Amino acid sequence: MNLDEPKYPLEWSARDGSAGCVRKRLHTSSVCQHGEGFVKVENVILPESSAAAWVDMSKSRADCEVQCKRNCSCSAYAIIAIPGKHYGCLTCTITAATKTFSPANKLGQGGFGSVYKGEGFVPAYAFIAIPGKNYGCLTWYKELVDIRYDRSDSYDLYVRVDAYELAETTRKSIDSPEKPMLAVLAPSIALSWFLVSLFAYLWLKKRAKKGNELQINSTSTELEYFKLSTITAATNNFSPANKLGQGGFGSVYKGLLANGMEVAIKRLSRSSGQGTEEFKNEVVVIAMLQHRNLVKLLGYCNQDGEQILIYEYLPNKSLDSFLFHESRRLLLDWRKRIDIIVGIARGILYLHQDSRLRIIHRDLKCSNILLDAEMNPKISDFGMAKIFEGNQTEDRTRRVVGTFGYMSPEYAVLGNFSVKSDVFSFGVMLLEIVSGKKNNRFYQQDPPLTLIGHVWELWRKEKPLEIVDPSLTELYDPREALKCIQIGLLCVQEDAADRPSMLAVVFMLSNETEIPSPKQPAFLFRKSDNNPDIALNVEDGQCSVNEVTITEIASR
Repeated sequence: MNLDEPKYPLEWSARDGSAGCVRKRLHTSSVCQHGEGFVKVENVILPESSAAAWVDMSKSRADCEVQCKRNCSCSAYAIIAIPGKHYGCLTCTITAATKTFSPANKLGQGGFGSVYKGEGFVPAYAFIAIPGKNYGCLTWYKELVDIRYDRSDSYDLYVRVDAYELAETTRKSIDSPEKPMLAVLAPSIALSWFLVSLFAYLWLKKRAKKGNELQINSTSTELEYFKLSTITAATNNFSPANKLGQGGFGSVYKGLLANGMEVAIKRLSRSSGQGTEEFKNEVVVIAMLQHRNLVKLLGYCNQDGEQILIYEYLPNKSLDSFLFHESRRLLLDWRKRIDIIVGIARGILYLHQDSRLRIIHRDLKCSNILLDAEMNPKISDFGMAKIFEGNQTEDRTRRVVGTFGYMSPEYAVLGNFSVKSDVFSFGVMLLEIVSGKKNNRFYQQDPPLTLIGHVWELWRKEKPLEIVDPSLTELYDPREALKCIQIGLLCVQEDAADRPSMLAVVFMLSNETEIPSPKQPAFLFRKSDNNPDIALNVEDGQCSVNEVTITEIASR
């Protein structure tokens, strides 16, 4: 109905309409003795009857409307034909609304029971014509649930509206053509709208490919829209002094809003061919996520060709700025590293299982793990994230984007990705956190080993603790370290089916339990020391990386 709107616009835009609709203007005070009236909604299956009440059968539609209007809790009525039946009055409201059926709230007695006055509901009524002399008046006292259009077996529902909605509906009714004419024009109008929508879709798609300004519905994302002038003022016109860092798709600046709030502002590069899609993806995905181990998106700006994301400001920047720094790594004692590992695992578990949608991050790495003032980890950078719908467990792309050393073999080589792709990336990060070493480095000359290969060799020689970060000296728990190394190797196994789920990972990290022995991991060797952020174009089973073949990383 035009009187309604989706209860949760964001879920509705994601094709999840399970929450249904609610009234646009649902204010009890404005529909009680303030010029309100009733709007006729034709050809509908009546709302759920659990909150309905029968009124005296002898009443006409006008009488039924008067009775519903007297009760500020009556939200709609209908007249229903019931051949050969004569009913009295029966209300169906909950005990809380009638104050546990208090005698003081009793309005009268009917053939099926007593009628009580209820409070706290916004009303509606329905009226049913019965052959002969009698009519059945049915009224509603709660939200109208499960209303559907059906011309074959339907009724007319009269919905209570305030004075504003009544005037709007009356105006539209006067301006509308006759119903027969509308019936003739409806198919033509629908076809015209379809053609216009199709043309608009194709035009917008073409425009997006050219990297032009992206339009985002702020209502669907429920995020604040920032003007470009606000952003430039907050960053001192994107001053280099405010710059926090740079990624594959743009720069991040520290900003100070007019209200004194510090924010992190991600400015996507105009020259990036992938910037538009990343921007749209990050806004839509993060708007749906709320978890203590995920970075919080506060708003966005897309004006004058700029595409900007505004995040909460995390003063300690990224995990890699501590982990791979000679002096700052000393601030990461063993207990703090364990807390960071568990926090990251719980954040990924939320994405995979506990959020409203299953989300694959696809670009998990230490530089995308931010640390707040208490060194709590927060996963960031959702530009590559992919939403899985329903029971979908995996997907394939012809355009692989990610970072060497963190991508699973099935994703890097074939473009296949699933939750197990994120598990692989987590395993790499876990080994990096324990060792304080980057995966994309040489750890042996002949043959040249990645960090994964180095840990695997030590595991086979039963010397895995040699990989533990020397800066920890003896201030770590050997049993915990061994468990983390074993879980890390399980996560980076070559076959995706052998890797544990993130639920299993969190359980193993948090409990004393038997952990299986890992099988051979992927990506043991390297032939060069390049460490680029890469874009792989996967086509016909062949992969290339900016003119560097995928054999840069080899699996054994």
